[in-house]
Amino acid sequence: ATPLIIACQYGQTVTAGYLLSRGANRTSAGDNEGDTPLHWAAFKGQPDLMRLLVYSGFNPHQRDAFGQTPLHLASIAGNINAVRDLCRVDKVELNVADKNGKTPLMLAAGRRHDQVERFLKAEIRSRASMLGARFRWSHLIFGPPGNSKAPMLFLLFCILVWGYPTYVIKAVPLTFHLFPWLHWAFLLLNALMWFAFYHANTSDPGFLPRNVPEYDRAIQQAGVNSADIGLGRMGNPLERLCHTCRCVKPVRAKHCRVCDRCVLEMDHHCPYIYNCIGKNNRFAFAVLSVTLMTLGGMTMVLAAATLWLGGMDWIVLLGTVIATFGLTVGSVVSSCVWYHAAINMTTNESMNKKRYTYLKDSNGNFRNPFDRGIVNNLLEFCHMRSPRYTAHELSEIKCPSHMMV
Repeated sequence: ATPLIIACQYGQTVTAGYLLSRGANRTSAGDNEGDTPLHWAAFKGQPDLMRLLVYSGFNPHQRDAFGQTPLHLASIAGNINAVRDLCRVDKVELNVADKNGKTPLMLAAGRRHDQVERFLKAEIRSRASMLGARFRWSHLIFGPPGNSKAPMLFLLFCILVWGYPTYVIKAVPLTFHLFPWLHWAFLLLNALMWFAFYHANTSDPGFLPRNVPEYDRAIQQAGVNSADIGLGRMGNPLERLCHTCRCVKPVRAKHCRVCDRCVLEMDHHCPYIYNCIGKNNRFAFAVLSVTLMTLGGMTMVLAAATLWLGGMDWIVLLGTVIATFGLTVGSVVSSCVWYHAAINMTTNESMNKKRYTYLKDSNGNFRNPFDRGIVNNLLEFCHMRSPRYTAHELSEIKCPSHMMV
């Protein structure tokens, strides 16, 4: 096996990029079984590495010694992201059989990779249809495989189908005259909750543009001087490249596999609002979490009063259970969101602070260069104070010494 194949076997995108920039063999030759670097990247479920290899000239339709394409291997391993990219981006053939007569769909079904199986079936149907996948009502309502709307629909069902009817029919007649102020506050907070939900759900969280010329220049120049690799406190410059979006990521940006986009100050992907949480909508998400927590507590009070005045009612009792769940989840999420806001970090950075070189000082110890104090951090989070650096300035940062408080 070649060094490039070994790099792909271990999912080392940066190493593969460097080898390619230094003239690694880009011919169709593979290992002893005919598997190319692209076959291995698909098998290991590395979509970003796959994009780099296809960009560099590797053929996504090529077969190995067993007659299998990269799609076969991705289906065998059950890697939905790799399968989706090969089908949607590279438009590979879906019904190609290997030397044993097995198609990618058969291989996925045989190994009980249900998500891959559902996706391939839907893709086969959509290609056979003149309308195409864009007009599949099931995808419109429930989301495509790998990006289900089920959590968001569950949340909306609990509120709209169960919560509001129970509130109007059961709670209002028995408790409004006792707690009118609580009901008015409940209604106002609901309005704020829906405003925050709409903003968090529909806003651009901070998507970076795709296919920028800076990406091509970075790829071409990466191998010009091997001394470029590993220099600088911010780590390897090739780590800044997203080969899926074909862009140069600023510091703090991250690629979301669900949205398939790079997001500025990526915090996390929230299935309950069906969107990424990033620089542009994180404040709305924080407001949403606080309102859900508060409304959960109010609902528990109103439900308890309704049960006390009206007697046992299983509908109200179940509503109390749902409200308790909302209060608990809302409290945990809200605490995490505002804690990270106070220290000017994202959830992603908090979970990966040992990996990100820009969160380390010259001795390798943790250091948050974005911390400006609790007050200034919260003002920045609430968009009441400009960030210290623009996205362009972040992309130019080379070492923590540039981030003086």
